[in-house]
This record gives sequence, structure tokens and C-alpha cells, in this order.
Amino acid sequence: RLAPGLARPRAVRSTRCVVEEARGTSGPMASPPWSSVCRLRRPSAGLEEAHPAIVVGLDGPGAIGVQSLLRPRSFAVDHAVDSTLPPEQLFELLGGGEAVAAVLRGEDALIVGYGQTGTGKTQAMLGERGIASLLCERLLGQLVMVTRAVATISFCELHGERLRDLLAPDAQLAVIEVADGIRVEGLTRLACREAALVRKLVLAAQARRQLGSHFIVTIQLEPRPAAGGAAASRAARLLLMDLASSPPSRP
Repeated sequence: RLAPGLARPRAVRSTRCVVEEARGTSGPMASPPWSSVCRLRRPSAGLEEAHPAIVVGLDGPGAIGVQSLLRPRSFAVDHAVDSTLPPEQLFELLGGGEAVAAVLRGEDALIVGYGQTGTGKTQAMLGERGIASLLCERLLGQLVMVTRAVATISFCELHGERLRDLLAPDAQLAVIEVADGIRVEGLTRLACREAALVRKLVLAAQARRQLGSHFIVTIQLEPRPAAGGAAASRAARLLLMDLASSPPSRP
């Protein structure tokens, strides 16, 4: 909970601006390839009673405020929301629709979730109406218009330096370098046909996840060979990463 008079510093710069300047793309005509959304989970009633002085909160639609007696601060992000925001609106703020459109154009897209334990990150990403389910619904709903492509889905976790297939835990995986990046050999890929089946797969894979591991969902749109045996274009990937939680800070 923020003090009513929390002041915003004169110069507030978002992390996106810093990265754009480093890439040399800053300017009025620049089209940023990514955006940042900060979602704050509202404390429970019991927690509010035990800790009445909440020092972090929303400071407008695009900033997070930190209360301090010496120097109140505000950190700019593209969007700042709390946990009451409906999943469908969070999906749009994260650029879920843009990510699906990019994959249908043959481009790769990525959504990453990171945060402290207990903030609701995994529920927002992988829950019943989480980002993963909404992505699959939107993609499969539009895929009927792309007749020469098929969608597959895979789940893996990275725990320490070990990569594990969450659909086939005993499978032997290998990371190899290819022309357009890296690829995981031996990873189970299942066809995506129905959003309801995808939700069941997400829950099954999540149940096998180890504590402290990164969870990676890859939806791959694979073009079928063109008529006459012509080579198909490259497969486009939509990646959803639920990174391992960081422990809550201690006073």
C-alpha cells in the first residue's frame, strides 16, 4: 500500500528504452519487439493485518512504486496491473494476440514469466485459464485458415544443468546447434488439435515438474511440404517459459 503522496522521480526510464538505445533502435519510428508487464498479487487479509505497511504497489498504469521514508521511487514498465485483472485482459497486455499472429507469419515469439514464490506466477501462466491455455485457443482457432501447417506441443524442464522431457521423463535429450539457433533432439512432440487436450497436457507435465526448475512449453507450427515436393518454409515456434521462482527477500 503506497502513501497517497508518493512522488515519481523526474526521469523515469523503462528497461525497454535502455535496451532499445543499446541496440540503436530508439526513436519515434522504432517498433519494439517486446514489452514488460508487472503483475502484483494482492496480499491476503491475514497478511495485510500482520504487515500493514505494504511498501510496493501500483503507481499508475505503467509504473511500480516503492515506498521509502528517505527516497520514494517509481519504476516504469509497459503495463502495471494487480491480480484482479481478468486472464483475458492479461493475455492481451502480454501481447498474446501479437505472438500468435507472429507465429502464423512464420516468426518466433516468446512469453516469459518470472517472480517470487507465492506471487501467482505459475497460476497465471499455466492455470485453467492461464496464458498457455489462451495461447492455444487463439492459435488453434486461427490455424484452420492455415491449411498447410500443423501445430505440435512439447514440454521440458531445465533443472540445474539437466534437461528433462516432461511427457517422457526417461527420454535421452541432446541440445544441438542448427542454422537458425538450437534444437532439443529426442523431445516428445504431440499434435495440437483441441484446446481442451492441451490443457490436460499442461497439467500432466506440470505435475512432473521438479521444485526449482524452469518450465518450457514450445508450440511449433510446422509447414507441410508444398505441392510438387517443394521445400517447406521453416517451422515457427511459440515459447512459453515459467522460470524458477526466486525466494522472497528477508528483512
